This record gives sequence, structure tokens and C-alpha cells, in this order.
Amino acid sequence: MKRLVDYYKNHRFHESLNNLIPADAYSEWTMKINSMREPIKQKIMKFRRI
Repeated sequence: MKRLVDYYKNHRFHESLNNLIPADAYSEWTMKINSMREPIKQKIMKFRRI
């Protein structure tokens, strides 16, 4: 049970944290991760408009 709670709180992606794991959300990686995601999001949105 302890492993399940640890996974749920610390290792899964949280939608409320912009789909980051808590360790990434509260570190300096947040800006880098979001900047890497942005071009992918734009590409997908452009593809969906076609």
C-alpha cells in the first residue's frame, strides 16, 4: 500500500500541475519541459485544423 501511495503522490502525472510529476513541477525543469511541449502542441493543433 505504501508503494501505491508513493506512486500516486510523487511519480504520476498530475493534471493540476500541467501534466507534470511533482518533482518536475517544483524544480527548474518546469520552464524547459513546457518550452519543449509548445512546438508539439502547435504542430498537433495545426494538423487538427486540416
